[in-house]
Amino acid sequence: MSYWQQDNCMMCAKAVWYNTQLGRCPKYKCALQRDMEAQAAGNMEINERSFNACHTAKTCPFIEPKEQESAPGDEILDFSKGESMFNETAAFNNIEQATEIEHGHEGKPMAAPEAPKEHKPTPEELKAAEKRMYDTIFEKEIVNNINGLSPMMTEKQFKESVRHDTDWMMKTFTFNENMMIAFVPLVISHLAWVYADKVMKYCAEHKIPETVKLSRAVKHVRQEYVDSLKKDLDSRHIQHIEKQTEEFFKEYTSDFTIFWYCVNSQYKKQFPGDIYKDMKTDAFLGVLMCRFLVDHNKRMDKIIESKMGFAQSIKNPYMDKLETCLDAYCGNQVIECDTNIKACLKVLENNINEIDFEITG
Repeated sequence: MSYWQQDNCMMCAKAVWYNTQLGRCPKYKCALQRDMEAQAAGNMEINERSFNACHTAKTCPFIEPKEQESAPGDEILDFSKGESMFNETAAFNNIEQATEIEHGHEGKPMAAPEAPKEHKPTPEELKAAEKRMYDTIFEKEIVNNINGLSPMMTEKQFKESVRHDTDWMMKTFTFNENMMIAFVPLVISHLAWVYADKVMKYCAEHKIPETVKLSRAVKHVRQEYVDSLKKDLDSRHIQHIEKQTEEFFKEYTSDFTIFWYCVNSQYKKQFPGDIYKDMKTDAFLGVLMCRFLVDHNKRMDKIIESKMGFAQSIKNPYMDKLETCLDAYCGNQVIECDTNIKACLKVLENNINEIDFEITG
């Protein structure tokens, strides 16, 4: 069903999704989406009309495609002639005749338009058009650079820039420092997603209706996070990150188990009698992993600043969204980090510093 919704609901103007800022989902505009998600949540049985619509056709018969508006102010240029292609007709360029053409007065019949003559540009005209095209691109690049935007680069320039930056980082930082800067944050992020998966699995098994839309939002953020990784890494490297995280989790199972029981004990102490305390323990551990990622990046900034003179780490917006969603699973119950939880975080930091990660699969 998720694949069918991705191909249809994601492209439909009537679809609604969970709003993390409002903490709720707007009212359904489509009965088919309502029935499918209610069936998935176990709230009702899907009716025959909705069942046939999503099983007999790959494309939803009730879909309303989203409108795609073109950017305003785009100008079409005919680089072979160096002129705009808008309003090329002489009659429309004459304002006095434009009204007559629009309303079609009988007293002044319009002459039949002449058939356009086919023009084959000469090699000199093609070279001149190419020069004008590159000049236009160059002018836009300068304007973007003035406005604080990044200048355009060719593929060759980009590869050279990446190679130069990689060589420079390998010479400036040690191998372990490069691992801590570039690779370890991905492992910490995956730890947070491991706890998020545990939370969603618990909610699905216990059929908690209040978390259905929240779990859907987490899945959506997860897909956005994976898509962002695919822009820089191929599937083999992403799978290797997951494998290294699992090995790290397995090697320090006892420490992670103690960490879980410390949080769970603190939760029982503050909120006794909560039937979902185990689920909220995993949710809060995921929140702690997101916060630990921020603290780790700050420690790496200090190392970078000591060798470069400046440092500016970039926060991952999808990890911030994940922290917000996991915090929502806990509701209004805020767990205080006592000395045991802080000690577990320090143990996690030491384990991260000691482990030897492999960057090749």
